[in-house]
Amino acid sequence: MHNRAFENFVFAGIEAYASLVEEKDKMLKENLRKVAIEDFVFAKRRFDSLGFNDLSSIGGGGDHAAMASNSQYMANISFASSILYKLTGNSYYATEAANAIRYTLNCQRTEPLKDKDKLRGFFYRDLNKKSIVHYTHQSRDQVYMQALTMLCKTQAGHADYNKWKASIRLYGNYLKTIMQYVQPYGMVPSGIYHIDEVKDSVNFYKVQVGVFSGAAQDYKEHLENGVRLDKEHYLRVFPVWFSFKGNAAVHLSTGKAAALAGKFLHDKELMNIAEQQLFWIVGKNPFGQSLIWGEGSNYPQLYTALPGETVGGIPVGMQSRFNEDLPYWPQFNTATYKELWGASAAKWLSLIAEF
Repeated sequence: MHNRAFENFVFAGIEAYASLVEEKDKMLKENLRKVAIEDFVFAKRRFDSLGFNDLSSIGGGGDHAAMASNSQYMANISFASSILYKLTGNSYYATEAANAIRYTLNCQRTEPLKDKDKLRGFFYRDLNKKSIVHYTHQSRDQVYMQALTMLCKTQAGHADYNKWKASIRLYGNYLKTIMQYVQPYGMVPSGIYHIDEVKDSVNFYKVQVGVFSGAAQDYKEHLENGVRLDKEHYLRVFPVWFSFKGNAAVHLSTGKAAALAGKFLHDKELMNIAEQQLFWIVGKNPFGQSLIWGEGSNYPQLYTALPGETVGGIPVGMQSRFNEDLPYWPQFNTATYKELWGASAAKWLSLIAEF
């Protein structure tokens, strides 16, 4: 953990939300409100000084937060600001939320690709639009929909409201369209890749934790094992990844994004996509095996060196084998394949109704 602006924006949003929902402990509620405001002030001051360089100022290597994209960064700022606006009623936070999301919206693909479905609606890492947002091991894919839906809920009268709503709908349509590539299973694909992303070396290697160069040939093979959409783009079901693998966080966070968009748009198809991510985890997968210890049947032993088997524990998730794009779930127990997350399906399902 680091004391960068990025983490403090995230924590400010979490603390503000916790203060909003706390009903029994008045002292805790007030303290959460206080620290949320303080963390936001610290984060804003640091971000105003360092900008996006804040992410590279500390850490690296195994530092997962450092892989965050600029578009995700601004979505986090917007979400934290919206929650604080809802908590405090201070219009300063409303202004910050609306201003921050403009960067993120400018990173969304609105022009159709040249594939058969004219895909669009996904997000790029930054305004250069050379690299699309991807995750490999950890994921925060839900933050875009968190930020946009919360903006719509807290500032329905804002001049940009229709832009925010259109962005949510565009992303929702993107998710619904790419689901055709995973039937009969419902695990949402990891996303679209451009053939030249590896050339955007700073962005590319930020995502591949512990890998710093020399991935061009493997990247090409990864893409060629996916689905070719047009001359420049491929779709991968599993991520392009080289070191830290396991896709439970990847598809569950996108599932949460589907739930947030689906609930806001009253779109049953998007809500079904969210639910399908849970189905994959509890056994609707090619191995017919629940990944959660204690949930369903035929669940695997998990790597839990200290606490022992824990009911509700979710492993890091399935992988793809080498550069392939097929599910790989070897039946042996290591910290790479079946490491305990310490989460539960019931808890994740409850998040569908959050925010």
